[in-house]
Amino acid sequence: MLRLLPWLIIAHAAKDCAERRGGAFITLQVGDGQHISQWLEDDAFIDTAIMHATRNLRGRPARSIPVFNRIMNGTDCDRRYSWHVDPHDVGGWEEVATEVCDASPAYIEKNGAEWMRSPGKWCPWTVSVLNVEDRRGPRSEFIGKEPVLNKEAELAFKP
Repeated sequence: MLRLLPWLIIAHAAKDCAERRGGAFITLQVGDGQHISQWLEDDAFIDTAIMHATRNLRGRPARSIPVFNRIMNGTDCDRRYSWHVDPHDVGGWEEVATEVCDASPAYIEKNGAEWMRSPGKWCPWTVSVLNVEDRRGPRSEFIGKEPVLNKEAELAFKP
């Protein structure tokens, strides 16, 4: 039974992700093409992410740095990673951010426990908003383009 527990948790999380409302899934391309999707519930942050996704579609990307104030242990909806950002604790979008919180998702994955202790937050410098699935209203709204993912990554994120 204990061997089944991780799979039951993932199955529950996947169901929760499919039904989640009151926020948005934001998919970022970080650095050299790593993709990560995070659930966020801060309206101002989501609105700015939509603006970034819209500008990217028009070929006029906006450059600013998302600031996630808290990295949390545990997989959320993007099962490629064993961590996620706190959906309520964001610092907005900045023009500059301290270098100590700049990292790729893979780096945080590899150094998760250490990263959560210090710096504890994440502000990737080279980032592009690929898409936003806005679930704040009665119907989901998709803004942006689908990321080009490999087969393994396609299977990792199924909201």
